[in-house]
Amino acid sequence: MFKTFPPRVFSPYTGCQRTWAGHPSGKPEEVVILYTVYFDSGRAIRMLGGNPADPTFDCRYVNGVFVGPSKLSPKPCPPNASQVEQAGEGK
Repeated sequence: MFKTFPPRVFSPYTGCQRTWAGHPSGKPEEVVILYTVYFDSGRAIRMLGGNPADPTFDCRYVNGVFVGPSKLSPKPCPPNASQVEQAGEGK
């Protein structure tokens, strides 16, 4: 079971949006954070994979463009923030 909160992000949202997988039992110890996207005025500025305290990847965006590469990013990050933002809009 996957969950995202907040379920949709619209401009001028500033904050984060988290997606996680959890067991149907809902026990907190069985929840796995998949990624967290940080927004500033509706634009994605960072996407961290896994637990933000120990991320598996770190994608950063300036003016909508990926800036990197990050040492933590074994997988390619989306090349522009609009791809991350569309996911946040529920598209």
